[in-house]
Amino acid sequence: MSINQKAKNILLKFSNNDVPYVLALLVTISNLSENGRHRIVHLESGMSFAYENPIHPNAQKDILNKLQELGLIEIKETLTDKSKGLFEAASILIKDFPYLNKCVHVFSYPQNYNYSEIENNAVEEQYDNEESIEVLTKCNFVLDFNTATLKYKNNEQIEISPESKPIKLLKLLMSVDGYVTYREMAKLLDSSTFNNDNPLDNRYPEIHHIRKVLVKILRSSGITKNDLNLILKTKRSYGYALIQKNH
Repeated sequence: MSINQKAKNILLKFSNNDVPYVLALLVTISNLSENGRHRIVHLESGMSFAYENPIHPNAQKDILNKLQELGLIEIKETLTDKSKGLFEAASILIKDFPYLNKCVHVFSYPQNYNYSEIENNAVEEQYDNEESIEVLTKCNFVLDFNTATLKYKNNEQIEISPESKPIKLLKLLMSVDGYVTYREMAKLLDSSTFNNDNPLDNRYPEIHHIRKVLVKILRSSGITKNDLNLILKTKRSYGYALIQKNH
């Protein structure tokens, strides 16, 4: 069975209500691994805020257990708050990163897959080249890592540096629905400027600087300041989001 079909089959194992939470966990695990650089990651309860609605710690643990049963990950160690009986953290071995990354694609766009066709193993392969680099689209932006360009609507595309921190932040914001926490961004961007003595909104000064640089990049692609303010959101003491405008 191909990696695409395996990923699509995993989609069937979860209810529609679970899909956003599974996606949030998969994105968080992928980010912690730094695109597969680390096979073992440490996931804490509450880290997967890629989906804006909170998930109960034990429900998070149940999803991890199911992903382990399906062969996507291996839980090496878990920590539980014995006084409350709540899941706290886990050390997770990613068994196959391309497989996990493909699941992120499938869970990001579940509406693209017909469940009966998946069950019949008859869905057309949508990702022929397993090694191809992502092309992300959101809020009229097209972030193309194949050509290292960013394009907004019909404006002229601009060149970007795929490994720069502002573009890594943009990729993260375009990859998930809802907000990404400061802590998740700091881990992904390898930010070492956390200052616990500052007020909560000010504990990640480098993250705020990266966002300012990202704003300049997005503005240079042709989006107006007002339109950008409508989609690039900040939730105080929490994080950032790139949210599609309602028409």
